[in-house]
Amino acid sequence: MMTVIQSYQDTLRLAGNLMHEIGHMWFPMHVGSNETRHPWQDEGLTQFNSAVGVKQLFGFDRSIVGRETYLSAARAGREVELMRHGDLFPAADLYYALPYNKTAQVLFALQAMLGEETFLRAYREYGKRWQNKHPQPYDFFNTCTDVSGRDLSWFWRIWFYETWTLDQAIAAVQSAGDSLEIVIEDRGLAAMPVPVTITRADGTVEARLLPESVWLAGGRQHTLRVASRPAVRRVEIDARNDFPDLDRSNQVWQP
Repeated sequence: MMTVIQSYQDTLRLAGNLMHEIGHMWFPMHVGSNETRHPWQDEGLTQFNSAVGVKQLFGFDRSIVGRETYLSAARAGREVELMRHGDLFPAADLYYALPYNKTAQVLFALQAMLGEETFLRAYREYGKRWQNKHPQPYDFFNTCTDVSGRDLSWFWRIWFYETWTLDQAIAAVQSAGDSLEIVIEDRGLAAMPVPVTITRADGTVEARLLPESVWLAGGRQHTLRVASRPAVRRVEIDARNDFPDLDRSNQVWQP
């Protein structure tokens, strides 16, 4: 394999690009997906791998930069679905923002949702099953579903076949007797689980998880009830910053 790269202004960008291009030795060289018909299947997976590598070696979270590239396109209404032939992306910058960066963000979200151990087992199994073969997108989807033991059909549709965006918000936090009601709204169309972190005055931190099934069933709002004592000092959605939410300004509440 031979590749030609441009000059870079700093070490991090050069290292990231080298990791990306070397990573193509796995996807699509060993795992031979069709990079023209389904560019996300090699560019997106390799972008994910290189982001992981840069963070482990240099401590820099390159995925955050890629996330903003994707979200900028989504906010501007320019997004198209990932399941699209590589020649049919309407602009060159969208080819980079979506098959490369959106796919990487989707994989980080999937890893957070399944747990790192399960995700890596599925990811590696895909490589083993399809080494020296020619997988279709459905082979990647089916491997993840098979290894995780979970029905992920809703996930694949949302992130690969649609242009729906994620926008989870804390709409209100209010007292109700000896409880505190946290009103969560799903303001986008991309249904995802909602990890909620509650920090109390005594320093304790409580984690709650609202499953995606609430939104898949048609709900747009859900009230989470927690004890009002010790006093709640902060409520936050996705404190680990795992999901590509369109608007993070509405994900934190403080009295």
